[in-house]
Amino acid sequence: MKLIPLLDALKIAAPALGELSKTPLPVLEHFCFADDSLYAYNDRMTIIVEHPTQLSVGLHGATLLGILGASAAEEVEINIKGKIATLSGSGKIELPVMDPADFVFTLPDEEPALSVALSEDMLSSIEMCLLSVGEDSLRPEYNGIALRTGKDGMVLYSTDNVTATRAQPAGMKIISRKAVVAVLPKEACVQILKLFKQGSKPQMHLGEKVAIIEFGGEPAVTLVAKLLGEPSAKLAEVFDEHTAGATPWPVPEGLEREIAKAQVLTSRDPLKECVIVVEEGQMEVSVQATLGKMNSTLPITDKKAAGEVRVNPDHVARILPHVSHLHINDGRSLVFSKNGLTHLVSSAPKA
Repeated sequence: MKLIPLLDALKIAAPALGELSKTPLPVLEHFCFADDSLYAYNDRMTIIVEHPTQLSVGLHGATLLGILGASAAEEVEINIKGKIATLSGSGKIELPVMDPADFVFTLPDEEPALSVALSEDMLSSIEMCLLSVGEDSLRPEYNGIALRTGKDGMVLYSTDNVTATRAQPAGMKIISRKAVVAVLPKEACVQILKLFKQGSKPQMHLGEKVAIIEFGGEPAVTLVAKLLGEPSAKLAEVFDEHTAGATPWPVPEGLEREIAKAQVLTSRDPLKECVIVVEEGQMEVSVQATLGKMNSTLPITDKKAAGEVRVNPDHVARILPHVSHLHINDGRSLVFSKNGLTHLVSSAPKA
C-alpha cells in the first residue's frame, strides 16, 4: 500500500490515541485496523478514518507512526503472522500485534435525539466557547461546551467559573420534537475545528450518551465523543441576569493596547488584577503589580455608564479581538458582545 496516504490517515486518527500512564488498557495506545478503516480510541473519543488496508489487527500507535514517518519508501507492506506484524519497505521491521478480540470500542447503537449540519457559523461559535472551557474534575460539565436547542434555535454555553461564553450560531434554527441538551468535551470540540473543511457540511448526531460527527470527504472521517454530565441550567439565567436592561457601548479604541500593558505588569503576580473604572464618559485602567504600576484613561461613548470591576487582564485580552461592544456591571462583571456572542468576565471582590 502507498505509505503517504496510510501515514496521513494515521495522523488524522492519532489525537484519539490514549496514554498508558493515564489508563490501564494497552489497547487504547494502539491503532485498530478493521478491513476498510482504521481508528484510535482513548475511552473518551474515537476518530475513525476510512482507509482500506484489509488488515484486522492492532498496532502500537506511537511506534507505528515513528517507523512509518522515518521511512523513505513509497510503499509499505504489512503482513501478519501469528502475533507478529512484518513491515516491508526499505528493509523489514517486526512489531508485536494486538488481537482484534481485545478491541474495546463499538459504535454506539442509539437513536439520535437531534441531527444537524455543522455550518461555519457553528464552528465559529465552538471556537469562541473554547475560550471559557474549564478543567474541573469535580464538575465535568464545565470541561466542555454545552449545546441547548429550543424555540430560539441552538445556543452554546461554556464556563470556567470565572469567565463564561454564550454563542448563538446564525441561521441555526433547529427543529426537533423536544429540547436537546448535551455537553461536548473540550478535546472533541478541538478536533471538530481541526477536521472541518471549508465548504463542507459535516453532520452531527446527538444521542443520550455520545455525539457522532460525520465529516465525509477524502478520506471520510467520523468522530465519536462521549458526552459529559448534565450542564447547569443556571447558565442561561446567569447571562439573562448580567445582560438584563443593559445598553452595550463600543469597546473604546486603544483598550487592547492598555490591557496588553497590564498583562506585562502583572505577568509575575500569582493574582493578576487590573482595575477598570467607568464614569463620566471615560474608562480608567489601572494596575499595581510587582513589576510596576500604570494608570490610563480612554474616552467612551456612553456618558451615563458607570461602574468598577477588578479583572484578570489575560481574561480580557483573549476576548477583545472577537467583540465590538461591552457594558459594565458594577462590582460584578464586564460583559462583551458582538452579534450572537456574549462573554462574561467576573469581577474579583475588592481587597
